[in-house]
Amino acid sequence: MSTDRPRFSIVVPTRNRAHLLRHAVQSALAQTYDDFEIVISNNDSSDNTDEVARSFADPRVRYVQTDRTLPMSIHWEFALEHAQGLYVTFLCDDDGIVPSLLSRIDDLLQPGSRQVVYWTSATYYHQNWTDVSQQNRLMIPPHDRENREEEPRSLLRDLFDLKQYTRSFPKMLNSCCSREHVEMIRKASGRFFQVSCPDYSSAATLLSTAESCHCMPLPLGLCGASAESIGASVLRRLNDKAISQFWKEYEGAFEWLTPLTQGSAVNAIADTLVRTRSALSAQLGEYDLDWSMYFCLCWDELATERRCGGDVAQLFTDFHEALKQQPENVQNRVWTTIAAKRHDWWKKFPVRMKVAAVRVLPSVVLDRISSWRNISGRSAGFTDIAEAAGYLESQLTHDIGASCQCLSAVGPMTEWRGTTGVSTRQSPIAATHE
Repeated sequence: MSTDRPRFSIVVPTRNRAHLLRHAVQSALAQTYDDFEIVISNNDSSDNTDEVARSFADPRVRYVQTDRTLPMSIHWEFALEHAQGLYVTFLCDDDGIVPSLLSRIDDLLQPGSRQVVYWTSATYYHQNWTDVSQQNRLMIPPHDRENREEEPRSLLRDLFDLKQYTRSFPKMLNSCCSREHVEMIRKASGRFFQVSCPDYSSAATLLSTAESCHCMPLPLGLCGASAESIGASVLRRLNDKAISQFWKEYEGAFEWLTPLTQGSAVNAIADTLVRTRSALSAQLGEYDLDWSMYFCLCWDELATERRCGGDVAQLFTDFHEALKQQPENVQNRVWTTIAAKRHDWWKKFPVRMKVAAVRVLPSVVLDRISSWRNISGRSAGFTDIAEAAGYLESQLTHDIGASCQCLSAVGPMTEWRGTTGVSTRQSPIAATHE
Protein backbone atom coordinates (compact mmCIF):
# COMPACT_ATOMS: atom_id res chain seq x y z
CA MET A 1 0.00 0.00 0.00
CA SER A 2 1.02 3.61 -0.55
CA THR A 3 1.97 5.64 2.52
CA ASP A 4 -0.70 8.28 1.87
CA ARG A 5 -3.49 7.57 -0.60
CA PRO A 6 -4.03 4.18 -2.23
CA ARG A 7 -3.82 4.22 -5.99
CA PHE A 8 -7.28 2.67 -6.44
CA SER A 9 -10.53 2.75 -4.52
CA ILE A 10 -13.06 -0.02 -5.14
CA VAL A 11 -16.34 1.29 -3.72
CA VAL A 12 -18.93 -1.36 -2.82
CA PRO A 13 -22.38 0.08 -2.01
CA THR A 14 -24.64 -2.54 -0.42
CA ARG A 15 -28.06 -2.99 1.14
CA ASN A 16 -29.55 -6.21 2.55
CA ARG A 17 -27.44 -8.53 0.40
CA ALA A 18 -24.97 -9.90 2.90
CA HIS A 19 -25.02 -13.33 1.25
CA LEU A 20 -23.88 -11.75 -2.04
CA LEU A 21 -21.61 -9.07 -0.59
CA ARG A 22 -19.14 -11.59 0.79
CA HIS A 23 -18.34 -13.00 -2.65
CA ALA A 24 -18.16 -9.59 -4.36
CA VAL A 25 -15.54 -8.42 -1.85
CA GLN A 26 -13.65 -11.70 -2.15
CA SER A 27 -13.33 -11.16 -5.90
CA ALA A 28 -11.91 -7.68 -5.23
CA LEU A 29 -9.44 -8.94 -2.61
CA ALA A 30 -8.12 -11.45 -5.16
CA GLN A 31 -6.54 -8.64 -7.23
CA THR A 32 -2.98 -9.26 -8.40
CA TYR A 33 -2.33 -5.50 -8.05
CA ASP A 34 -1.92 -4.62 -4.38
CA ASP A 35 -2.19 -0.83 -4.05
CA PHE A 36 -5.92 -0.43 -3.48
CA GLU A 37 -8.62 -0.03 -0.88
CA ILE A 38 -12.12 -1.48 -0.71
CA VAL A 39 -14.79 0.82 0.74
CA ILE A 40 -17.90 -1.10 1.81
CA SER A 41 -20.82 1.28 2.30
CA ASN A 42 -23.84 -0.14 4.12
CA ASN A 43 -27.13 1.57 3.29
CA ASP A 44 -29.02 0.92 6.54
CA SER A 45 -29.26 -2.86 6.03
CA SER A 46 -31.47 -4.96 8.28
CA ASP A 47 -29.69 -8.27 7.66
CA ASN A 48 -26.19 -9.32 8.79
CA THR A 49 -24.38 -7.00 6.36
CA ASP A 50 -22.55 -5.35 9.26
CA GLU A 51 -21.21 -8.72 10.42
CA VAL A 52 -20.07 -9.73 6.94
CA ALA A 53 -18.44 -6.36 6.24
CA ARG A 54 -16.47 -6.45 9.49
CA SER A 55 -15.40 -10.07 8.99
CA PHE A 56 -12.71 -9.25 6.42
CA ALA A 57 -9.42 -9.25 8.29
CA ASP A 58 -7.64 -7.15 5.70
CA PRO A 59 -6.34 -3.58 6.25
CA ARG A 60 -7.36 -2.67 2.70
CA VAL A 61 -11.06 -3.03 3.60
CA ARG A 62 -12.80 -0.03 5.15
CA TYR A 63 -16.40 0.04 6.30
CA VAL A 64 -18.87 2.93 6.50
CA GLN A 65 -22.62 3.02 7.00
CA THR A 66 -25.50 5.47 6.65
CA ASP A 67 -27.68 6.54 9.56
CA ARG A 68 -30.89 5.99 7.57
CA THR A 69 -32.12 4.41 4.36
CA LEU A 70 -31.06 6.47 1.35
CA PRO A 71 -32.24 6.24 -2.27
CA MET A 72 -29.64 4.46 -4.39
CA SER A 73 -28.15 7.52 -6.11
CA ILE A 74 -27.82 9.41 -2.82
CA HIS A 75 -26.21 6.39 -1.18
CA TRP A 76 -23.72 6.06 -4.03
CA GLU A 77 -22.81 9.72 -3.53
CA PHE A 78 -22.32 9.04 0.19
CA ALA A 79 -20.09 6.05 -0.58
CA LEU A 80 -18.06 8.03 -3.12
CA GLU A 81 -17.27 10.68 -0.52
CA HIS A 82 -15.42 8.07 1.55
CA ALA A 83 -13.14 6.90 -1.28
CA GLN A 84 -9.54 7.99 -0.79
CA GLY A 85 -7.89 6.48 -3.86
CA LEU A 86 -6.31 8.42 -6.70
CA TYR A 87 -8.55 6.46 -9.07
CA VAL A 88 -12.07 5.24 -8.36
CA THR A 89 -14.35 2.46 -9.55
CA PHE A 90 -17.55 0.95 -8.16
CA LEU A 91 -18.44 -2.71 -7.61
CA CYS A 92 -22.03 -3.73 -6.94
CA ASP A 93 -22.58 -6.17 -4.10
CA ASP A 94 -23.89 -8.82 -6.52
CA ASP A 95 -21.08 -8.39 -9.08
CA GLY A 96 -17.47 -9.52 -9.33
CA ILE A 97 -14.18 -8.66 -11.04
CA VAL A 98 -11.35 -10.80 -12.38
CA PRO A 99 -8.03 -10.79 -10.45
CA SER A 100 -6.09 -8.93 -13.15
CA LEU A 101 -8.50 -5.98 -13.52
CA LEU A 102 -6.59 -3.30 -11.59
CA SER A 103 -3.28 -4.38 -13.10
CA ARG A 104 -4.73 -4.01 -16.61
CA ILE A 105 -6.22 -0.61 -15.77
CA ASP A 106 -2.94 0.61 -14.32
CA ASP A 107 -1.17 -0.18 -17.59
CA LEU A 108 -3.46 2.24 -19.46
CA LEU A 109 -3.78 5.15 -17.06
CA GLN A 110 -2.04 8.39 -17.95
CA PRO A 111 -1.27 10.62 -14.94
CA GLY A 112 -2.86 14.05 -14.95
CA SER A 113 -5.36 13.39 -17.75
CA ARG A 114 -9.15 13.38 -17.71
CA GLN A 115 -9.17 9.84 -18.93
CA VAL A 116 -11.76 7.08 -18.62
CA VAL A 117 -10.88 3.40 -18.87
CA TYR A 118 -13.69 0.88 -19.14
CA TRP A 119 -14.22 -2.81 -19.80
CA THR A 120 -16.96 -5.26 -20.76
CA SER A 121 -18.55 -7.92 -18.58
CA ALA A 122 -19.63 -11.53 -18.49
CA THR A 123 -22.83 -12.57 -16.70
CA TYR A 124 -23.00 -14.81 -13.65
CA TYR A 125 -26.30 -16.29 -12.43
CA HIS A 126 -26.22 -16.70 -8.66
CA GLN A 127 -27.39 -19.79 -6.82
CA ASN A 128 -30.72 -18.10 -6.01
CA TRP A 129 -31.51 -16.88 -9.52
CA THR A 130 -35.18 -17.33 -10.35
CA ASP A 131 -34.51 -19.62 -13.35
CA VAL A 132 -33.26 -22.84 -11.76
CA SER A 133 -31.72 -24.07 -15.03
CA GLN A 134 -29.38 -21.05 -15.12
CA GLN A 135 -28.26 -21.05 -11.48
CA ASN A 136 -24.48 -21.03 -10.94
CA ARG A 137 -23.76 -20.47 -14.61
CA LEU A 138 -21.30 -18.13 -16.27
CA MET A 139 -22.07 -16.55 -19.65
CA ILE A 140 -18.92 -15.33 -21.43
CA PRO A 141 -19.60 -13.03 -24.39
CA PRO A 142 -17.60 -12.92 -27.62
CA HIS A 143 -14.87 -10.33 -27.32
CA ASP A 144 -11.89 -8.69 -28.98
CA ARG A 145 -8.44 -8.70 -27.41
CA GLU A 146 -7.02 -5.38 -28.57
CA ASN A 147 -7.63 -2.29 -26.44
CA ARG A 148 -9.00 0.66 -28.38
CA GLU A 149 -9.45 4.37 -27.91
CA GLU A 150 -12.98 5.71 -28.38
CA GLU A 151 -14.29 9.21 -28.96
CA PRO A 152 -16.29 10.48 -25.95
CA ARG A 153 -18.64 12.53 -28.13
CA SER A 154 -19.54 9.51 -30.23
CA LEU A 155 -20.23 7.47 -27.10
CA LEU A 156 -22.44 10.26 -25.74
CA ARG A 157 -24.44 10.34 -28.95
CA ASP A 158 -25.07 6.60 -28.72
CA LEU A 159 -25.94 6.94 -25.03
CA PHE A 160 -28.60 9.60 -25.68
CA ASP A 161 -29.85 7.52 -28.61
CA LEU A 162 -30.64 4.85 -25.97
CA LYS A 163 -28.43 2.17 -27.46
CA GLN A 164 -27.76 0.58 -24.06
CA TYR A 165 -28.99 -2.81 -25.26
CA THR A 166 -26.66 -2.94 -28.26
CA ARG A 167 -23.36 -1.65 -26.87
CA SER A 168 -21.44 -1.00 -23.65
CA PHE A 169 -20.85 2.38 -22.04
CA PRO A 170 -18.32 3.45 -19.40
CA LYS A 171 -20.54 3.48 -16.32
CA MET A 172 -18.93 3.73 -12.89
CA LEU A 173 -19.58 0.00 -12.46
CA ASN A 174 -17.37 -0.94 -15.39
CA SER A 175 -15.00 2.01 -15.60
CA CYS A 176 -12.27 3.79 -13.69
CA CYS A 177 -11.31 7.46 -13.64
CA SER A 178 -9.20 9.81 -11.59
CA ARG A 179 -10.44 11.39 -8.40
CA GLU A 180 -9.68 14.83 -9.87
CA HIS A 181 -12.04 14.04 -12.75
CA VAL A 182 -14.80 13.08 -10.30
CA GLU A 183 -14.32 16.20 -8.19
CA MET A 184 -14.42 18.44 -11.25
CA ILE A 185 -17.83 16.99 -12.16
CA ARG A 186 -19.13 17.35 -8.62
CA LYS A 187 -18.05 20.97 -8.55
CA ALA A 188 -19.85 21.67 -11.83
CA SER A 189 -23.15 19.97 -10.99
CA GLY A 190 -23.18 19.76 -7.20
CA ARG A 191 -23.08 15.97 -7.22
CA PHE A 192 -21.66 13.14 -9.28
CA PHE A 193 -24.64 10.75 -9.40
CA GLN A 194 -28.06 11.86 -10.59
CA VAL A 195 -31.33 10.07 -9.81
CA SER A 196 -32.66 7.61 -10.58
CA CYS A 197 -30.03 5.45 -12.33
CA PRO A 198 -26.64 6.40 -10.88
CA ASP A 199 -24.81 4.06 -13.23
CA TYR A 200 -26.12 5.73 -16.39
CA SER A 201 -25.77 9.21 -14.95
CA SER A 202 -22.11 8.43 -14.29
CA ALA A 203 -21.66 7.41 -17.93
CA ALA A 204 -23.00 10.75 -19.13
CA THR A 205 -21.05 12.81 -16.60
CA LEU A 206 -17.77 11.01 -17.20
CA LEU A 207 -18.01 11.27 -20.97
CA SER A 208 -19.12 14.91 -20.85
CA THR A 209 -15.72 16.02 -19.53
CA ALA A 210 -13.39 13.19 -20.60
CA GLU A 211 -10.41 13.98 -22.79
CA SER A 212 -10.13 10.37 -23.90
CA CYS A 213 -11.81 7.04 -23.37
CA HIS A 214 -10.06 3.67 -23.57
CA CYS A 215 -11.98 0.43 -23.92
CA MET A 216 -10.64 -2.92 -22.76
CA PRO A 217 -13.01 -5.24 -24.66
CA LEU A 218 -12.16 -8.29 -22.57
CA PRO A 219 -14.90 -9.31 -20.10
CA LEU A 220 -13.04 -8.31 -16.94
CA GLY A 221 -16.17 -7.89 -14.84
CA LEU A 222 -19.02 -10.20 -13.94
CA CYS A 223 -22.56 -8.83 -13.79
CA GLY A 224 -24.39 -10.82 -11.17
CA ALA A 225 -28.01 -11.87 -11.64
CA SER A 226 -29.77 -12.84 -8.43
CA ALA A 227 -33.29 -12.79 -7.08
CA GLU A 228 -32.46 -9.42 -5.51
CA SER A 229 -30.73 -7.88 -8.53
CA ILE A 230 -32.57 -4.79 -9.73
CA GLY A 231 -31.05 -4.64 -13.21
CA ALA A 232 -31.62 -8.32 -13.96
CA SER A 233 -35.12 -8.35 -12.47
CA VAL A 234 -36.40 -5.33 -14.36
CA LEU A 235 -35.66 -7.08 -17.64
CA ARG A 236 -37.97 -9.89 -16.56
CA ARG A 237 -40.90 -8.20 -14.83
CA LEU A 238 -41.88 -4.56 -14.50
CA ASN A 239 -43.51 -5.18 -11.11
CA ASP A 240 -40.86 -7.49 -9.70
CA LYS A 241 -40.43 -7.38 -5.89
CA ALA A 242 -36.89 -5.97 -6.13
CA ILE A 243 -38.05 -3.25 -8.52
CA SER A 244 -41.01 -2.32 -6.34
CA GLN A 245 -38.71 -1.90 -3.34
CA PHE A 246 -36.33 0.24 -5.42
CA TRP A 247 -39.05 2.71 -6.37
CA LYS A 248 -40.52 2.73 -2.88
CA GLU A 249 -37.26 4.15 -1.57
CA TYR A 250 -37.57 7.01 -4.07
CA GLU A 251 -41.09 8.00 -2.97
CA GLY A 252 -41.27 11.78 -2.75
CA ALA A 253 -37.67 12.16 -3.89
CA PHE A 254 -38.44 13.26 -7.42
CA GLU A 255 -41.06 13.63 -10.14
CA TRP A 256 -40.58 12.12 -13.58
CA LEU A 257 -39.11 14.46 -16.19
CA THR A 258 -39.99 12.05 -18.99
CA PRO A 259 -43.37 11.91 -20.79
CA LEU A 260 -44.19 8.56 -19.15
CA THR A 261 -44.23 7.56 -15.49
CA GLN A 262 -43.80 3.79 -15.76
CA GLY A 263 -41.09 2.46 -13.43
CA SER A 264 -39.26 0.59 -16.18
CA ALA A 265 -35.57 0.40 -17.01
CA VAL A 266 -35.83 2.49 -20.17
CA ASN A 267 -37.91 5.20 -18.52
CA ALA A 268 -35.55 5.38 -15.56
CA ILE A 269 -32.51 5.61 -17.83
CA ALA A 270 -34.16 8.27 -19.98
CA ASP A 271 -35.20 10.29 -16.93
CA THR A 272 -31.66 10.07 -15.57
CA LEU A 273 -30.13 11.28 -18.81
CA VAL A 274 -32.55 14.22 -18.96
CA ARG A 275 -31.59 15.18 -15.42
CA THR A 276 -27.87 14.81 -16.11
CA ARG A 277 -28.16 16.92 -19.24
CA SER A 278 -29.86 19.65 -17.19
CA ALA A 279 -27.24 19.48 -14.43
CA LEU A 280 -24.38 19.70 -16.95
CA SER A 281 -26.04 21.88 -19.57
CA ALA A 282 -22.78 23.50 -20.62
CA GLN A 283 -21.26 20.13 -21.48
CA LEU A 284 -24.35 18.18 -22.58
CA GLY A 285 -26.63 20.88 -23.99
CA GLU A 286 -26.16 19.71 -27.58
CA TYR A 287 -27.41 16.20 -26.80
CA ASP A 288 -31.07 15.23 -26.72
CA LEU A 289 -32.78 11.90 -26.34
CA ASP A 290 -33.96 9.97 -29.35
CA TRP A 291 -37.62 10.27 -28.35
CA SER A 292 -38.79 7.87 -31.04
CA MET A 293 -36.52 5.19 -29.64
CA TYR A 294 -37.67 6.09 -26.13
CA PHE A 295 -41.33 5.45 -26.88
CA CYS A 296 -40.59 2.27 -28.83
CA LEU A 297 -38.50 0.79 -26.01
CA CYS A 298 -41.09 1.76 -23.39
CA TRP A 299 -43.76 0.06 -25.50
CA ASP A 300 -41.62 -3.07 -25.62
CA GLU A 301 -41.40 -3.13 -21.83
CA LEU A 302 -45.14 -2.72 -21.44
CA ALA A 303 -45.78 -5.47 -23.98
CA THR A 304 -43.39 -7.78 -22.12
CA GLU A 305 -45.14 -7.07 -18.82
CA ARG A 306 -48.51 -7.80 -20.41
CA ARG A 307 -47.26 -11.14 -21.75
CA CYS A 308 -46.15 -11.97 -18.21
CA GLY A 309 -49.66 -11.35 -16.94
CA GLY A 310 -49.15 -7.86 -15.55
CA ASP A 311 -51.94 -5.29 -15.47
CA VAL A 312 -50.69 -2.51 -17.73
CA ALA A 313 -53.97 -1.23 -19.17
CA GLN A 314 -53.61 2.20 -17.56
CA LEU A 315 -49.95 2.42 -18.54
CA PHE A 316 -50.88 1.76 -22.18
CA THR A 317 -53.52 4.50 -21.94
CA ASP A 318 -50.89 6.86 -20.55
CA PHE A 319 -48.55 5.82 -23.37
CA HIS A 320 -51.08 6.76 -26.06
CA GLU A 321 -51.85 10.09 -24.43
CA ALA A 322 -48.17 10.99 -24.00
CA LEU A 323 -47.32 10.03 -27.57
CA LYS A 324 -50.10 12.29 -28.89
CA GLN A 325 -48.23 15.24 -27.38
CA GLN A 326 -45.11 14.51 -29.43
CA PRO A 327 -44.25 15.99 -32.85
CA GLU A 328 -45.90 14.26 -35.79
CA ASN A 329 -42.63 12.85 -37.13
CA VAL A 330 -41.97 11.16 -33.76
CA GLN A 331 -45.47 9.70 -33.68
CA ASN A 332 -45.15 8.34 -37.21
CA ARG A 333 -41.80 6.68 -36.54
CA VAL A 334 -43.05 5.11 -33.33
CA TRP A 335 -46.23 3.66 -34.79
CA THR A 336 -44.38 2.41 -37.88
CA THR A 337 -41.88 0.60 -35.68
CA ILE A 338 -44.55 -0.84 -33.39
CA ALA A 339 -46.57 -2.07 -36.38
CA ALA A 340 -43.51 -3.92 -37.68
CA LYS A 341 -42.91 -5.49 -34.28
CA ARG A 342 -46.48 -6.74 -34.25
CA HIS A 343 -45.47 -8.80 -37.30
CA ASP A 344 -48.21 -7.33 -39.53
CA TRP A 345 -45.74 -7.69 -42.39
CA TRP A 346 -45.58 -11.46 -41.79
CA LYS A 347 -49.14 -11.91 -43.11
CA LYS A 348 -48.13 -10.60 -46.54
CA PHE A 349 -45.72 -13.46 -47.27
CA PRO A 350 -46.79 -16.65 -49.11
CA VAL A 351 -46.98 -19.85 -47.07
CA ARG A 352 -43.95 -21.39 -48.80
CA MET A 353 -41.80 -18.40 -47.79
CA LYS A 354 -43.02 -18.63 -44.19
CA VAL A 355 -42.09 -22.33 -44.07
CA ALA A 356 -38.62 -21.59 -45.43
CA ALA A 357 -38.09 -18.81 -42.90
CA VAL A 358 -39.16 -21.02 -39.99
CA ARG A 359 -36.60 -23.60 -41.09
CA VAL A 360 -33.77 -21.08 -41.43
CA LEU A 361 -34.33 -18.64 -38.56
CA PRO A 362 -33.73 -21.05 -35.65
CA SER A 363 -30.29 -21.94 -36.96
CA VAL A 364 -29.44 -18.24 -37.40
CA VAL A 365 -30.61 -17.41 -33.88
CA LEU A 366 -28.84 -20.40 -32.37
CA ASP A 367 -25.62 -19.52 -34.18
CA ARG A 368 -25.73 -16.00 -32.78
CA ILE A 369 -26.49 -17.15 -29.23
CA SER A 370 -23.86 -19.87 -29.33
CA SER A 371 -21.16 -17.21 -29.67
CA TRP A 372 -21.61 -16.82 -25.91
CA ARG A 373 -20.06 -19.54 -23.80
CA ASN A 374 -22.51 -20.90 -21.24
CA ILE A 375 -20.40 -22.48 -18.50
CA SER A 376 -21.87 -24.73 -15.84
CA GLY A 377 -20.35 -24.05 -12.43
CA ARG A 378 -20.94 -27.63 -11.43
CA SER A 379 -18.78 -28.85 -14.32
CA ALA A 380 -16.19 -26.07 -14.11
CA GLY A 381 -15.79 -26.27 -10.34
CA PHE A 382 -17.04 -22.85 -9.17
CA THR A 383 -19.91 -22.23 -6.74
CA ASP A 384 -20.07 -18.44 -6.41
CA ILE A 385 -19.20 -15.28 -8.33
CA ALA A 386 -15.73 -14.93 -6.77
CA GLU A 387 -14.78 -18.42 -7.89
CA ALA A 388 -16.38 -17.76 -11.28
CA ALA A 389 -14.18 -14.65 -11.59
CA GLY A 390 -11.11 -16.80 -11.06
CA TYR A 391 -12.35 -19.25 -13.67
CA LEU A 392 -12.99 -16.43 -16.14
CA GLU A 393 -9.45 -15.16 -15.57
CA SER A 394 -8.08 -18.57 -16.46
CA GLN A 395 -10.12 -18.60 -19.67
CA LEU A 396 -8.84 -15.17 -20.67
CA THR A 397 -5.28 -16.28 -19.91
CA HIS A 398 -5.66 -19.31 -22.17
CA ASP A 399 -7.19 -17.34 -25.02
CA ILE A 400 -4.83 -18.45 -27.75
CA GLY A 401 -6.77 -17.24 -30.76
CA ALA A 402 -4.79 -14.03 -31.33
CA SER A 403 -4.64 -14.44 -35.09
CA CYS A 404 -8.26 -15.42 -35.63
CA GLN A 405 -9.58 -13.91 -32.37
CA CYS A 406 -11.22 -17.12 -31.26
CA LEU A 407 -11.93 -18.30 -27.72
CA SER A 408 -9.72 -21.02 -26.31
CA ALA A 409 -11.09 -24.54 -26.13
CA VAL A 410 -9.51 -25.10 -22.71
CA GLY A 411 -12.02 -25.97 -20.00
CA PRO A 412 -14.77 -28.34 -19.00
CA MET A 413 -17.73 -29.50 -21.00
CA THR A 414 -20.12 -26.69 -21.83
CA GLU A 415 -23.83 -26.59 -22.47
CA TRP A 416 -25.20 -24.41 -25.23
CA ARG A 417 -28.86 -23.48 -24.95
CA GLY A 418 -30.83 -21.78 -27.68
CA THR A 419 -34.22 -20.13 -27.78
CA THR A 420 -35.88 -23.46 -28.47
CA GLY A 421 -34.92 -24.64 -25.00
CA VAL A 422 -33.08 -27.62 -26.46
CA SER A 423 -29.56 -28.02 -25.12
CA THR A 424 -26.65 -29.71 -26.86
CA ARG A 425 -23.81 -31.21 -24.85
CA GLN A 426 -20.44 -30.43 -26.38
CA SER A 427 -16.94 -29.35 -25.49
CA PRO A 428 -16.16 -25.62 -25.66
CA ILE A 429 -15.60 -24.68 -29.26
CA ALA A 430 -13.84 -21.65 -30.65
CA ALA A 431 -16.37 -18.84 -30.99
CA THR A 432 -15.57 -16.28 -33.66
CA HIS A 433 -15.56 -12.76 -32.25
CA GLU A 434 -17.51 -9.94 -33.76
